Amino acid sequence: MKTLGALRILSLFLLVVVNTALANTKKDDDCIKDLSFTEFIKIIKEKLPSIKNNAIQVEKSQNTLYGTGSINDITAVGGVTHYTNDNYNPTNPFSTYSSKKYESNLGLQKKFSLTGTNIETGIKYSQIKDEITNNGNKYYRPVAYMEISQPILKNAFGVVDRFTKNNAMMKVKIEELKKKEFDESDINYYKKLYYRWIVQKEKLELLQQSIKNSELLENQTRRKFKLGMTDNDDLQETVASVLNYQQQYKINEIAYNQIKKEIEIYVNAETPSEKYLEQRLNQNEKKSFADIPFAETANTKIYELFKENLVYTQGVAKNKLLPELNVLAGYTLKSSGNSLDNAVNGMSDRDLYVGLSVIIPLGNISAEKELEDVSLDVAQLNHEYFLSKNQYQKTLNDLLSSIYGYQSILNVKEKKIKSLESKYKTQSKKYKGARLNLRYLLDTSDQIVSEQIDILEIKNSLISYSIDYEDLTN
Repeated sequence: MKTLGALRILSLFLLVVVNTALANTKKDDDCIKDLSFTEFIKIIKEKLPSIKNNAIQVEKSQNTLYGTGSINDITAVGGVTHYTNDNYNPTNPFSTYSSKKYESNLGLQKKFSLTGTNIETGIKYSQIKDEITNNGNKYYRPVAYMEISQPILKNAFGVVDRFTKNNAMMKVKIEELKKKEFDESDINYYKKLYYRWIVQKEKLELLQQSIKNSELLENQTRRKFKLGMTDNDDLQETVASVLNYQQQYKINEIAYNQIKKEIEIYVNAETPSEKYLEQRLNQNEKKSFADIPFAETANTKIYELFKENLVYTQGVAKNKLLPELNVLAGYTLKSSGNSLDNAVNGMSDRDLYVGLSVIIPLGNISAEKELEDVSLDVAQLNHEYFLSKNQYQKTLNDLLSSIYGYQSILNVKEKKIKSLESKYKTQSKKYKGARLNLRYLLDTSDQIVSEQIDILEIKNSLISYSIDYEDLTN
């Protein structure tokens, strides 16, 4: 039994090992080997939550616009009522008689927001039975009617009625532009992260090679030390050099792993080739970084839409201060008969009315406050525009200065590297001929590595500044 139990445990263990191996194999198979910048950004756009959230904001504004159509909906109205009354007898004021009345109505109401017109049309039906005589009397009274109301001051020809829809249409345009801007701002972080990922990997490879070179020099010095051809301080200099590069490697490895973990949230890929870094730098060299006016940017377009919306809202708010003056008209076709058929067929009696109705608010504080709020919003928007314009110009100047400045520094650094490499070759020959102290050789080597790391950082900065420039001036 013990042997059987041990076999079961061993089988389970092997199953776990095999499944883990298969899972790792599948993960490796899914890993993208050569992830281009375009492919990377496409994946990020598809998966980034903030991008999806920006799209939801547009959908919500579109749904709000859809809801504004309800003002033009047709409304059905209807009802049924039964009355029982005790009435005074006109021929004998000290006696009463009872009557029963049934009323029903069915109608349709509609508002036309393009003109502000309200129309209601429908039918009414009354059936009356009284017991003023022994046999009782029955009356049937059908009615067909139409009523129209047209505002001509407040909400003149639908000014207020159309506001909700027009305002929502403007908000959709604003949200669509904002989505584009927010998407670019959200994605710019990952654009820069892509190139930082490459640069960090390049730094690790550079330091790894530096470790190998310094270890090789350490081994050579150690052999010389054992043969009595060099002193212990030279040996320890090479040991310290190896440790220094190893320390730098560990520090940069931490930064690299942090970047990789952040990227793995959205995509499983190997670090892209350095060629994509150089491609971007070549694009920058060919690109003209001009001083784009703020008026040509997407931010100005958004501002203009906001201002257009507020000015329109201001006009509607002014209209709400006016009294309500409505032109009213109605037409009724009716009849009365002892039978329903006779009453319906004999509908020839007509009622017609035309008139005006006026409602004048005494104070109208709510409308006055609304107008003042909008006026303040317009003033605030104008101030924010100038603040944004000034900040834009400052940021643009800083970016242009950094781009051209770092490009010049990069050119100097590349020349300096060539000079240091030539110097190192000469010093290496002198050291082998015992004509130079080892410390000078190590110092030059450190300078070369430091300059190479600086060049990688400058390249990354140039790309980051160019991405920020595109986002700012777009």
